[in-house]
Amino acid sequence: MSSSSSTPSANDRARIAELLGRTPQGRFEVVVRTIDGDPVVLRNEPLLDDGTPMPTR
Repeated sequence: MSSSSSTPSANDRARIAELLGRTPQGRFEVVVRTIDGDPVVLRNEPLLDDGTPMPTR
C-alpha cells in the first residue's frame, strides 16, 4: 500500500462512488492506495461545499 496524498482523478471518483454506493459529498483526497492504485483511505474536508459540516455516516 502507498500512503501519499493525492487529488482524486476522474477514475478515482468513479471507483469511490462504486465503493460507497453513492457519489462522494464534498472535497476529499486519497491518502492510501493499494499496490495497484485502488483508493483505500480518504481524507475528507470538514465542511461540504455549501458550508455544512461533513456528515459522519
